Amino acid sequence: MNLRHKDPPAEIEVEMKIIGFIAGEYVSVVTRVTMAEGDSPAALLCSSRDAGIISPSLYTQIHHNRKWFVMQRNGEVLPPKDFTRAKLTQSDSVLFFSIVTGG
Repeated sequence: MNLRHKDPPAEIEVEMKIIGFIAGEYVSVVTRVTMAEGDSPAALLCSSRDAGIISPSLYTQIHHNRKWFVMQRNGEVLPPKDFTRAKLTQSDSVLFFSIVTGG
């Protein structure tokens, strides 16, 4: 019996919204993404990029320019440092909203 063996994390479904002017274009993405329970909003974006839901350039804009975005989980604003620290659970809703217009 291997006591160190851990079961893989449960699969959860998270709602993701990306809204705003990003790189000079209006972007509106509303979708549900399946991912491992306990993953971060950063992992949510990565999974969305890998699945083709968002483009690599949109992923890069959000990932590298977090200070330009308001990030909310279930309506509660999260600080930029929680981009990689927050742990998502079943039925969470994550919003990335651009606070900078133009491009």
